[in-house]
Order: sequence, then C-alpha cells, then structure tokens
Amino acid sequence: MNVIQYKTNKVSKKRVYYTGSDTLLEGYLLCYDYDTTTDLDGDTIAEGSCNSGRYLKVEKPTTNNCPFFAGIVAAESANKVGPCWVTIIEPANVIVPVYTDVNCTNASSYLYVANASYYARATGVVVIGLANETVNRSGTNGLVLCRIKLKQEGTSATVSDSLLSVEVYLKASIGSDETVHSDAIAVLSGRAYSIDTMSKSDDAALTSNTLYKLNSDETVHSDAIAVASNATYKINSDMSQIMSDLKSQASNAKTAASNLAVMLSDDVNYSDVSVLASDIRNIVVKNVSDLAAAVSNICVAFSDRFA
Repeated sequence: MNVIQYKTNKVSKKRVYYTGSDTLLEGYLLCYDYDTTTDLDGDTIAEGSCNSGRYLKVEKPTTNNCPFFAGIVAAESANKVGPCWVTIIEPANVIVPVYTDVNCTNASSYLYVANASYYARATGVVVIGLANETVNRSGTNGLVLCRIKLKQEGTSATVSDSLLSVEVYLKASIGSDETVHSDAIAVLSGRAYSIDTMSKSDDAALTSNTLYKLNSDETVHSDAIAVASNATYKINSDMSQIMSDLKSQASNAKTAASNLAVMLSDDVNYSDVSVLASDIRNIVVKNVSDLAAAVSNICVAFSDRFA
C-alpha cells in the first residue's frame, strides 16, 4: 500500500554561495556566476578546467546570467545577508513560492527572470513558470505559488513563453485540432478538385466556343467572298452592256453622218433649206435622244449595283 504524503512538496535543494551583499528573502531568484574565473577558494581557474565556482557561486540576476538561472531562495535561508552560504530550490517541475511584484492570475500569468531584479517579473529574459494563485502583488510585493517549468534555458522570453504554454494547449486541443485539420484538408482538397474541374471545363468550353467562332467567321468570310464575286460578275456584265450600248450609239451616229454626207453630195447647194434643216434636226434629235437614254441606263445600273 502506498503511503499518502500530506502537506509535502518534494523539491531538490542545493547549497550555494551567494557573492552579493543584499539581504535575501524567501522566494528570491538567483543565477549562477557563469563567467567567474575563480573557485570558492579564490584561486584562478583556467578556462576549460571545469571551474566549480561556476556552479557553486550565485548572484543577483542580470541580462547575461539570466539564462543560467540557479533557483529560488528556500525559506530556511530567508533574511540572510551576503556574502554567505544559502539553500536554494533548484528549478524543476514543482510548485514553490517565488517573490514577485506581479498582479497574478492563476494558470494565466507567466513569471520571468529579469535583469537587475530578485523578483519574478511580468517580463524578462527567461520565463521560469506559471502563477498558481490569483493574488495582486503589484502593490505589496510578496510570495505567490509558481509552477516552475523551464524550457531550454537561454532562449528568449517569447520562445520560452511559447514552449511553456504549448504543452498544456496541445494536450487540451489536439483532438479537436486533428478534426479541424482533417476537415480543413478535406475542404482544401475538395476546392482544389472543384477548381481543377472547373478550370478544365472552362478551358474546354472556351476552346469549343473559339472553334465555333472560327468556323462561323470562315462561313461569313466565304459568304462575303461569294457576294463580292457575284457583284464583280454583275459589274462586268453591266460594263459589257454599257460598252455594247455605246458601240450601238456610235454606229448610229456614224450612219447619221453618212446619210447627211449623201444628202449633201446629192445637192451641194441644198436648195431646199427647210428640208436640210428638218433632216439635220431628225438626225441630231434621234441620236441625242438615244445617247441620253443609254447614259441614263448606265447611271441606273451603277446606282443599283452600288446601293
């Protein structure tokens, strides 16, 4: 039978040497002196020789040492004044009190190791955990329970924040996310198929329509050629008729002139003036009248062809 441990919180504690001169309180945050060149005895240790001072000496957080977060001052080391040996709670997946000036909301407020501060802050260099109490420490600074959960020390606050929250989020939402993702993939696939089908259909319709228009245009062009050819044929026919009419009128004029010449030769003096005038008038009137009729016919023919 397992023994139930009541009012216990299993944590990992470590004795370290605080090199500063401040009075430490329970819940203060401390960082390793990551770049010290001396050990606890004050001896200079060559780089690359595993200087123990770098994992036994601690100091107030700075921008540079925040990625080397050592832990939280334990209750038994409260009110100690440095330099001195202190007990710290090492960062692990535990819930412990930390000192803060943040207005905390349970399971919502992330707490950070920040430059030049022993307090857990609302922003900083490295996120150390998530507040496990709702309490306003912005007016009166003090302790708040915090679930310590570091993710890749030395990452930026934004990245650490994301890493810390993603585990809970994924566990809570992975089922629904899988459904959403599956549905999204199905929708995208359906749309892609629809777009592809519509595109192919549209292409086919466009091609068919284009061919139809080409065929129609070819028919129109063919009809136009036939009309033009017919018009040309009619014009040629009309020109032939016109030429025939002109030739006929010329023949008539020649005949009239010949008749007039015969009349004059029979009577050079043409003693009967009235008869001569009558003959000339008849010849001229007839030929002019015929010529006028021919010209009129020509005008009508051209007008009909080009109307």
